Amino acid sequence: AASDVYKRQTLLRALAGLEPASGGGVSLAGPGGPRASLGDLRGNATVVFQQTALNAGTVRENLLSVNPALSQEELDGIARTAQLTRTLQRLPGGWDTPAGELGSQLSGGERQRVGIARALAKPARFLLVDEATSALDARNERAVVDAISGIRGDYTTVIVTHSPATLAVADEVVVMDGGRITEQGPPAELEAAGGEFTRILDEWRRSAAWHV
Repeated sequence: AASDVYKRQTLLRALAGLEPASGGGVSLAGPGGPRASLGDLRGNATVVFQQTALNAGTVRENLLSVNPALSQEELDGIARTAQLTRTLQRLPGGWDTPAGELGSQLSGGERQRVGIARALAKPARFLLVDEATSALDARNERAVVDAISGIRGDYTTVIVTHSPATLAVADEVVVMDGGRITEQGPPAELEAAGGEFTRILDEWRRSAAWHV
């Protein structure tokens, strides 16, 4: 629903320091720590969006626009982490392939991997991921999930998703309905509890079995 999308975006914008929280606050020092200012959050957060919009320049320029100090070695390391290396090998110009306006010269899966790499180019500790696999096929979804899984030890990561595949990387799940938390806990515990999370998983499994 449109209202759910708005609430999801409001949550991520608040965590990214782009919008003040209407109540409570965010701490970067753990429970009970001091509230972070909007500037603190903006400086420490980086975002992977549902629909990645790239600059019209090259793949390299898209990352350097975030962090001009990156060396080639650092760029290649980010590419490995973001599952982008094989994509770069296929592209005609590698790092110097033009992305096109908004990334129009790349496929959806390629854009999302470049989007992850661009997010990782920013020196940050807080990674926010907004439905990054919603428009991808199963193969590209798996690649994006693998990329997120590979970096979760380096970032505090918050993922908004309606995809069961993405839950494989979650240590804790927060189920929200109408902007309010209805359940929270490790995925296995919530599934065993038989509540809203269990119902959602059952719906996913039934839909996966549909055939046309």
